Amino acid sequence: LVMLMNGLETGILGLMGAVFCDYPTLIYTSGSIGLSLWFAETSAELLLAINRCLELLNPKLAHDIFKGNRTWWLTVVPSIYAVVLSLFTAPILFTGLYFSWFFNPYVGYNDDFGKIQGLLKCLYMLNMHGM
Repeated sequence: LVMLMNGLETGILGLMGAVFCDYPTLIYTSGSIGLSLWFAETSAELLLAINRCLELLNPKLAHDIFKGNRTWWLTVVPSIYAVVLSLFTAPILFTGLYFSWFFNPYVGYNDDFGKIQGLLKCLYMLNMHGM
């Protein structure tokens, strides 16, 4: 499902040169759903990696944990994780300037983040070396 957003929707929005101000509802909703699906996908991949490692290291334990319907119940954990994280994380937003999805809606317009980050790093380093 996330591939539809990554491939199809990104391509269509990119060809139109869309930014968040053009289609705020579509981009916000797609960004929230896409990020939630990405959270679910990566955590399900972690579950699969644990399964594969257990199959190699201790097949009996792997069979006990993942036998029957237990696998389906274990996949509920990544789903809940994805929903909770998507509720408390800002969505990714599309910009046609870079043909990609970003957390910063002003990417490509206002580059004050680098200036602020550089200033904070300088102050931090001066503070740490001054101690």
